[in-house]
Amino acid sequence: MLRADLPEMRERTEQIVRQLQQHGARLLVDDRPEAAGEKFAYARLVGVPHVLVISPQHTDGTVEFIDRWTSRHQEVPLSHIPGTPSPQQTS
Repeated sequence: MLRADLPEMRERTEQIVRQLQQHGARLLVDDRPEAAGEKFAYARLVGVPHVLVISPQHTDGTVEFIDRWTSRHQEVPLSHIPGTPSPQQTS
């Protein structure tokens, strides 16, 4: 999570985490007040295979999905992630 100091980011992250956990996902939420680069480096260090980036820049119901094996980055609508609500369901 980027910008863990913003209540709306913390709330959005908690909602996504709850729904993904209900579908059996194992998650590591990095809400430390560190720079994004440090968080990404730590994820690589501990071998996290996929990363969802939740940031204030993604206000349109999307998150950034990073596949660590292929280095592929893409913006993904939350509705395409199992267990997460579509933007209409969160309003």
